[in-house]
Amino acid sequence: MFTSGYPYLVSDICKTVDEKLGAVWTEESIYMAVKSILSEKTTLFEDVIKNIENNEEIKTIANELLLSCLLETYIKWKRILLCRTTDKRESAS
Repeated sequence: MFTSGYPYLVSDICKTVDEKLGAVWTEESIYMAVKSILSEKTTLFEDVIKNIENNEEIKTIANELLLSCLLETYIKWKRILLCRTTDKRESAS
């Protein structure tokens, strides 16, 4: 979900949950670890950003990926909300 199997990110999430979040392994702690990692300055993220900013082709691909992910997330949430609304209506009947 967050790492696509990228070893550095998987290791960093595990390390953050273990060392900074008291080794409490829940979905929420993983989200908190990801949020913490994304807020830190790291050479990996700085290099990725620099490469995106300096290469128009990579920038275009990154923008398209971001937009498609945002659209996919929006569609998933719309479905979830629609299902919940439908479930509530059916249980009220």
